[in-house]
Amino acid sequence: MSDLEIAYRAFIDCLNQRRWEDLGAILHSEFTKNNEKLTPKTYAANILAAGNLELEIIVLTVDEKSQTLASTTFVRWKPFERVLGIEPSGKTLTFVEKHLNWFYLGKLSRMVDVTDREAIYRQLSNLEAIYTPDFDIAAWSKEEATGLSLSHYDLESLYRAYVRCLNGGTAQADLEAFFHPQLVHNGASKTVEALGDSLRGIAAAIPDLVIKMTTIVIDAKAQRVAVRLEFTGTPIKSLPGIGAKGIKGHWEEHATYQFRDGKAALAWAIGNWGSYLQAVPESVRGVNLW
Repeated sequence: MSDLEIAYRAFIDCLNQRRWEDLGAILHSEFTKNNEKLTPKTYAANILAAGNLELEIIVLTVDEKSQTLASTTFVRWKPFERVLGIEPSGKTLTFVEKHLNWFYLGKLSRMVDVTDREAIYRQLSNLEAIYTPDFDIAAWSKEEATGLSLSHYDLESLYRAYVRCLNGGTAQADLEAFFHPQLVHNGASKTVEALGDSLRGIAAAIPDLVIKMTTIVIDAKAQRVAVRLEFTGTPIKSLPGIGAKGIKGHWEEHATYQFRDGKAALAWAIGNWGSYLQAVPESVRGVNLW
């Protein structure tokens, strides 16, 4: 286990066990979360005010070279205050978060996250709603079969080529160079042809779509890549949950890819539409603004 993983697991243990006094040994003095500067004391106060929280690590992507760690965590949260405009009911909500974590001198110095807010809203607005995870822990924790193993450089080069493919028009041949013929995408088994159809459908709905990769985390040992992507575009067709067209905006996505024998076999992404919705008039959003 790497030093970064040890430090991150210690951080999660502190949160789950409410050992707030130990956060000072883990968080850097200049720690920020989503660009907000926080001390160990204010960070602990924020969590305490939010409600009862429990985190379970699902997948880690560790890049010792850049001192970054990407994490996917399963969250159980019983909120104390209004969330997305809805009063708490005492129900424990379950959902997934993806975090990008930067370390400096052995301490956690910066964190940005994306949360499955749609899952939160569904459970808040319908007390009978049950969260159905879109992941298979066993698949992500499976020992990798012997075969082609890509280097740090090759994994990064291949992913950057994939982003260029998305921005330049999703050619099926390019997708087949990146993905296995059969893959699992957000918990659903699909062919690379079906994935290509989905991506081309998005491109048709947002013809001026531009995708910018702002962070990439490469774990050559685990053959895993995690990224933060920023999307900018103007939908000309309605998107799920948003009856808005012709309004330009941007949004973010965190994604993780598991490579096996030189190609991606698993992909798992969470998008954050919040920044896009801020540009959309409330009358046509179709969903709450978070």
